[in-house]
Amino acid sequence: MAQDFGISRETLYKYLKLEEAI
Repeated sequence: MAQDFGISRETLYKYLKLEEAI
């Protein structure tokens, strides 16, 4: 499902964690 959007859930979680870290 998420792959259809070109983004995997793991990538989303990593992105969110990076934003929180900044």
